[in-house]
Amino acid sequence: AENFNQQMSLSLEGIGAQLQKQDDMVVIREVIPGGPAAVDGTLKPGDRIVGVGQAKNGAIEDVIGWRIDDVVAKIRGSKDT
Repeated sequence: AENFNQQMSLSLEGIGAQLQKQDDMVVIREVIPGGPAAVDGTLKPGDRIVGVGQAKNGAIEDVIGWRIDDVVAKIRGSKDT
């Protein structure tokens, strides 16, 4: 549980959103005000994360059915990326 909480905290720095698991999907629970996701305006609470890619032109990898900590690890990147 501590490792999961640590990963979630790191993910907040990465995308500025809190995530939760619903069935086989990872869902945006909250967009953190002032964070990258809030500034961008694309992600909204309730949005499902179905794939993750690196950079704007990176291939999208399907993450449906993944454990939430694995999705967080895939999403996480360097600050301001």
